[in-house]
Amino acid sequence: MDSNNQNSKESMKKHNWQLNNLENNPCFQEQNLSLKCIDDNNYDLDKCQLFFENYKNCKKFWNEVRRNRRFNGLTPALPPYAERIKIKEKFLKTGEL
Repeated sequence: MDSNNQNSKESMKKHNWQLNNLENNPCFQEQNLSLKCIDDNNYDLDKCQLFFENYKNCKKFWNEVRRNRRFNGLTPALPPYAERIKIKEKFLKTGEL
């Protein structure tokens, strides 16, 4: 196997792992619920629209958090899990990031 192909596969594995854990994917739970809905409903996507909207709203929210943190010079752009809980609670109470 050629080394570029091997590096590409290793990179994909790492990328997939990063997206499939709560620390690196703030919408991990919403993602899993969407996939579970699809499986539970024999891939009838119409039955899962609420889950898809929830996932989309989650991604939108955390992308906005990242954007605001970058703009304000905060690193990392995606806060650690414990900090994300506080950010989410504040948003739910005040409507502000």
